[in-house]
Amino acid sequence: MAWNDFYITPTGSDLNSGSTLDNASLFTYAGGTFVRATGVFTVASGNPLTDGVAEGDYVSIYTTATPAVHQTIAKVLSRDATTITVDYTTYKIGPFTNVSEGAGLTTCKVGGAWATMAVGTNIFVTQTMTMNARINIKAGTYANTTTSAYASASGTTAFPIWWRGYKDTITAGVGDRDTAGGTRVAGTDIPLITFTTGHMVVGGSYQLFTNIDFVSGYNAATSGTVSLAGAKTDMIRCRMENTAAHANGTAINSGSAAPHHLIGCRIKSTQTATEALTVSYPTYLLGCHIIGGISALHNTGTCIMDHCIIEGFTTNGINCAITTQASAFVNTRSIAPPEVR
Repeated sequence: MAWNDFYITPTGSDLNSGSTLDNASLFTYAGGTFVRATGVFTVASGNPLTDGVAEGDYVSIYTTATPAVHQTIAKVLSRDATTITVDYTTYKIGPFTNVSEGAGLTTCKVGGAWATMAVGTNIFVTQTMTMNARINIKAGTYANTTTSAYASASGTTAFPIWWRGYKDTITAGVGDRDTAGGTRVAGTDIPLITFTTGHMVVGGSYQLFTNIDFVSGYNAATSGTVSLAGAKTDMIRCRMENTAAHANGTAINSGSAAPHHLIGCRIKSTQTATEALTVSYPTYLLGCHIIGGISALHNTGTCIMDHCIIEGFTTNGINCAITTQASAFVNTRSIAPPEVR
């Protein structure tokens, strides 16, 4: 599959189009005018043709006064001395209907990396993707404090969304953390996405997260540091930790739609949390390490675990609270803490 690659770096800008590794956009055209029905952006000054804007570039077009809620990303189809025409049907992210058509009220940026997971909230909004997207997140710390991050756009079988952590390089489409093993220090080797009381909500379907560390103190009921609410969402070599000494300090909640796959992940909560992992819908875990919680796993759905380790529980390693769903635990070891052995 040929991916449409986008990038997040700690020093980028969410106003960029996300399509290059540069921290700044390649070109910026302020004070322009956009026509949604034709995908034509007319510049106020500059010459896109001679400046170097190329067909196939991605651009960010947004209402200058309110970019956080009025922004779209689209591929350049053509350009001339005064206009940039973009694809408004297929190669686009974010609805055009949010961008102002008022004369002189829009800005167009060509290229440049994004800076935060807020793009999931502002750009990958509730929509069904018409193109695939791979968002490459460079190692670093992305602090969100109380603000939650959302990945609400839904991919499809043909057009999935992949959020991929990497350290330094992506060569021929292969990230330097795409294989198992190697050093994976959070924030140094893989991206560290932190929250104080916010959390990561994956509402869209057909999404993949790899090589990312999520940490939060979120403690609202029936959720977690990471909340999976979209169908067919997978997490590979990710870490989910909840630091709250609270009954609701769940690390990950597989709480809606199905199925979800967790492969090679570490899932950690404090011993005060009722559970580290909550499973309400079909969830499959391979080679995962689940740590903490009064019951490390609270299962009210179908849960298949293979070659997993459950460690440090207080009462039960696995709490299967329903008997009408089929679950299986294969080659899985449950280890109590020393004081309760």
